[in-house]
Amino acid sequence: PKDAFAYGYYAIYLYKLKRYEQALQMFDKGLEIQPNSSELLYNKGLTLVRMERWEEATTVARAAYARGHKLPGLRAMLARKGIKLAEGAAPKKSTAT
Repeated sequence: PKDAFAYGYYAIYLYKLKRYEQALQMFDKGLEIQPNSSELLYNKGLTLVRMERWEEATTVARAAYARGHKLPGLRAMLARKGIKLAEGAAPKKSTAT
């Protein structure tokens, strides 16, 4: 398909089946077509969180939020792991216990 969101919708379907690696591949194909899509980046970040790939998830979340994504779920998931996303600052792991 030439539509980035066709890949995105298929990736979400794969995500719901817990086929995370395949979902990531589809998100990446969508992002090749539309690299600035905050929606695709956000959902890719959710997938990376499910896979416990925290560093990658943080990078992707930062990109999604920098592009104006509004849903707080990904930020909240990362915060539960002690990872803070601050505007204009590099994401960092909290030292609080």
